[in-house]
Amino acid sequence: MIINKDQIQSKINNMVKEEGFDLLESKIFFLNGKHVVRCVVDHVLGGITIDECAKINRLISSYLYEEQPLGERYSVEINSPGLDWPLKNARDFRKVKGRKISLWFNEPVNDKVFLEGEVLEIEENELILDCKGKTLKIAIDKIKLGKEKL
Repeated sequence: MIINKDQIQSKINNMVKEEGFDLLESKIFFLNGKHVVRCVVDHVLGGITIDECAKINRLISSYLYEEQPLGERYSVEINSPGLDWPLKNARDFRKVKGRKISLWFNEPVNDKVFLEGEVLEIEENELILDCKGKTLKIAIDKIKLGKEKL
């Protein structure tokens, strides 16, 4: 059986989007004699519930059962991103607007490789951050990693 993981992941992504959620990550791998479909999903603005994860699980499981692109032995795991999900792109930063974050940079920004502040706004390719009362515009492509401060 030839498995087209890209085609399956594309179908799953479309199904998740049709339900109004974001597919942040999806993996298909073989473990202990069966395929595993592992997805991380969230609301566009963050905050998915267990019931919503279960709904998406049933939706994907139904597709895999009916179409059998992975055969008969598979499992589906749906997870929320969790509190320590890395912030890497504009979509991730929109979910933490108004909250405090920590940032690490690929190269120094304002002579710093690390900053903390509150997300004020997200423009197309820039993050606007309040850093100790000073407003900074930071190009998102200069950010290696961001984390929400807990």
